[in-house]
Amino acid sequence: MASEKFSVYPAGVLALGFWREWLLRGSLSDRSSKCGKPNCHCANGEPHPSVYLLQSHDGKLRQICVPKAWQDRVRHAVSDYRELQRLLEEVSELEWKRLQERKS
Repeated sequence: MASEKFSVYPAGVLALGFWREWLLRGSLSDRSSKCGKPNCHCANGEPHPSVYLLQSHDGKLRQICVPKAWQDRVRHAVSDYRELQRLLEEVSELEWKRLQERKS
């Protein structure tokens, strides 16, 4: 019976370990800014790039600057969170339909 139940789920749900290591809810924002040093290249129009992770928490927006060394990892974590959320919605929809069929 258990194998019959799992057979209706998307392949990604069966292997929920698809993510790399982290899952992060939020959005990434690419920004650029000037540091204020008069002799820096950003003073002549080439600003410093940065990436921020934004997330709502307890009804408030919070943000954190992502260090360059972590940017790829954080991008994957945000992407993996969204993919897991999508898969869970798909499973929920399948279960909803299964419940409807039993009521009919």
